Amino acid sequence: LLGYDRLGYEELLGPVNELLSLWSLWKNLYHVSMEQVSKTREGSRQVRRHAKRSRTPAQRLESSGQLTEEQRERIAAWRESSNPFAMKAEIERRLAEVWQLRERLEAAEAGGSDLAGEGPPPLRSVSPSPARKTTNNQDVMVSAM
Repeated sequence: LLGYDRLGYEELLGPVNELLSLWSLWKNLYHVSMEQVSKTREGSRQVRRHAKRSRTPAQRLESSGQLTEEQRERIAAWRESSNPFAMKAEIERRLAEVWQLRERLEAAEAGGSDLAGEGPPPLRSVSPSPARKTTNNQDVMVSAM
């Protein structure tokens, strides 16, 4: 969902967690996937066998017989109270907001705005600034190694 880009800002933590929570719910309730039944090795190849009928993870869990009645009702209530198309649109909207906020934070960091806060971001590694020491009332730069 987020790719391999670095999201190294603490301000993104809340929106990304909300996004991933919503995406996880949508994926488990509505995203149909193939269930792997077996995997065997034939020579140098891995041969995977899948179930004939694809189902969502929630459907598989309901049919497993491992849920209590309360858990089964909770899953059914989530499915009935949510619209998969509206949920997917909300995921896409929140994802766009996360990327826009990241761009603003990067621009603020480069431009020195107050949006990124003072100093380096807490989740990024930044090389330390050179140390200063005073001798004979003169500022002398000491190189950091």
